[in-house]
Amino acid sequence: MDCHADMVAKFQQGVVHAPVRDKNCDACHLPHGIIGGTFLRQEKPELCLRCHQAVAPEPGAVSSHEPVKKGNCSACHASHNSPHPRLLLKEQKELCYGCHDRALFEKKNVHAPLSQGCAACHTPHKSKQPRLLVQEADSLCLKCHESGKESMRKAHQGYLLKGNCLSCHNPHASDNKGLLKAVVHQPIVAGQCKRCHDGTGTDFVKPAQKADALCVQCHKKDQTMLVGQHQPVKEGKCTQCHSVHASGEPALLVMPATTLCLKCHTQGKKSAMQSVHAPVKKGDCLACHFGHGQSKNSGLKAKPSELCAQCHPRQQYGAGQRGHSPAAKNECATCHTPHESKEKSLLLKRDGEICVGCHQQVDEQLARFSLHRPFAAGECSRCHNPHQGSEKAFLVKPTTRGELCLTCHANLLKKPVAGKGHPPFQEGACLGCHGAHSTEHDFVQIKKPGELCLQCHATTKKEMAEKKNIHEPFKAQQCGECHLAHGSSQEKHLAKKKPDVCLTCHPEIAIHWQTGVVHSPAGKDCGLCHEAHGGNQTVLLKTAPEKLCNTCHKGDDARYAKAHSGMTPSGKSCLSCHDPHGAPAKGLLYPVQHAPFKQGSCKACHPGRNN
Repeated sequence: MDCHADMVAKFQQGVVHAPVRDKNCDACHLPHGIIGGTFLRQEKPELCLRCHQAVAPEPGAVSSHEPVKKGNCSACHASHNSPHPRLLLKEQKELCYGCHDRALFEKKNVHAPLSQGCAACHTPHKSKQPRLLVQEADSLCLKCHESGKESMRKAHQGYLLKGNCLSCHNPHASDNKGLLKAVVHQPIVAGQCKRCHDGTGTDFVKPAQKADALCVQCHKKDQTMLVGQHQPVKEGKCTQCHSVHASGEPALLVMPATTLCLKCHTQGKKSAMQSVHAPVKKGDCLACHFGHGQSKNSGLKAKPSELCAQCHPRQQYGAGQRGHSPAAKNECATCHTPHESKEKSLLLKRDGEICVGCHQQVDEQLARFSLHRPFAAGECSRCHNPHQGSEKAFLVKPTTRGELCLTCHANLLKKPVAGKGHPPFQEGACLGCHGAHSTEHDFVQIKKPGELCLQCHATTKKEMAEKKNIHEPFKAQQCGECHLAHGSSQEKHLAKKKPDVCLTCHPEIAIHWQTGVVHSPAGKDCGLCHEAHGGNQTVLLKTAPEKLCNTCHKGDDARYAKAHSGMTPSGKSCLSCHDPHGAPAKGLLYPVQHAPFKQGSCKACHPGRNN
C-alpha cells in the first residue's frame, strides 16, 4: 500500500472487489520487491475459482457461457473495481452485445424483459438448461404469460396453450407482431391450427398422424423428384429440416442452412483438406442443390456444366480461344471434385496424375534421368493452363522470348552483365538447349553438353579435329567446366576471370605466387601463352617453347646476355632453368639448383662455352 497509494485511491471507487476493499492485495498477488510487474498467485481462472467455486464449469451443466468455458473471467469482469454491479466491465446489456449481434435484439417489437437486462431469463455462467436459461423454457415463459388468462386465449385464437412457446415466438425481438418468428407456417397465419391438430373445444391435442405424414397433405410429393430425392424427403422426415410452426430461417428451416446441412454432410469440415469449394466452406449448400431433390444430377439446380458456369464464366474456362478438351466439353468433373479435396483447386488427384490419365505419352518421360522440377512434382499447371490458352500446348505464357521460363528463373537475369549474355539466353530461346519436361542429360539439356554447344560452335569443332593435343574439358565435351551456359561478366562467358578459371584445375602453377614472384603473362592471362581448346604444341602452347619465350626475351639483347653471365643460351633451354609461371625469387629460377650453377660457375661443366 505504501508504494501503490495512487492505486488504492483509484480502486476504492464504485463496486470494489472484496480483497481490494479489505486491502488484502496478497490474496491475489505475490509481493515483488524491487522487480516491478504484476505477479498473480495463480493463473486465471484458478485464482478466481479459489473464492468463486460456485460458478466453475461442471460436468452436469447443459450449457456454459463461452468465456467461463475458456476460463476467461476478465472477458466480463474487472479485477479491482467497476462502476457496474458484479464488477462487470460495462452495463450488462452492452457487455452482452460485445459478442451477441445487437441487431437481433433491437427489432420493431422487443420482449419486455430485455429492458431489465439479459439476466431476467439467462444465467451468466452455467445452467442445467439449454442456452443458459434460468429454468425450463416453457416454465420461464409461463411465469409471466399465464396460460389460463383470457388475454392469452385471445392472442392464440381462443386456444388454451400450455407450452412449446419457442416453436412460434422469438424470445428476444421480432419485426412481426406478437414476437412471431420471421417465417410463420401458413395455417398458423390463417388461424387454422385444426388443419394439423385435433382438438375438442379450445384444447390442443397432438395430431392423430405424425407431423411428417401431415406435411404431404398440402405439400404433395412431385413424382419427378423420386430419382434424386434428398434422403429425409425419401424417408418422409420433413421435420428433420423444417419447423412445423415458425422459424427465423427461410422455408421454416429449423436452423440456418449453413449449419443444418453439415449435421449430416461432413464436406468442408475435414481439416486435412487443402481446398474447399467456396459455397461448401460457407455452408451454402443451397447455392448448388435443391433442398428436396430433383429427378437427376444429385439434386443439383442445373446440369453440372451449367451450374459451374454460374460462378466460373465459360469464356474464361474453356469456351475462349483454344479450350482444353475437358473444359471445352464442360466436363468439369473429369478433373475436379465438387466439395473438397486434399489437392489444390478441388482437383481429384495431383494435377500431374490427372494429366497423365489422358496424356499417357508423357508418362514414360518421368523415367528419364533429368526432370524439370514442376514436371517431377506433377505440377503441370505451373506451365500449362488447364482450361484454355492462346499459346501452344496451353502454356500460361509464351516461350518465344523465355517469358514462361523466367517466371521461375528470373534470378538468371541478374547474373550476366549487360551485353555479356549467351546469345540463346539473351534471345529467350530456352528450348533450344533445354527440354520442357525431361531429358537424359544434366539440367534437362536436350543433348550432352558438348554436343549441344558444338551445334552452334561448329567452327571450333572443325578446328579441334585437326589438332594433336586437346584440352581435357573440351575432349570430354564438358564446356561448363570453363564457361557459363547463360552468360557471364567475363569474356567468352568464362565462369571466372583469368587466370582464376584455369587455376580451378591447375592450382599447382600458383604455388609460389603468394610469397614469391609471378611470371607476368601467367598472372594476367594464361591465354597469352596457351591455347584454350587445343593445339599442336606440348601443354597447348601457342607456338614452340623457344619461339614463345623469345617473343618477349630477345636473345640479342645486352640485358639478356648480362643476366646469363655473358652467355646467350638458345630458347630451347629456357625451361631447364626457369619456371614459366612463378618462382620463389626474381629470375624465376627453380628453387632447387645445381651447386656450380647456383654459384654462376657454368664453365665448371661447360669449359670454353660462351653461348
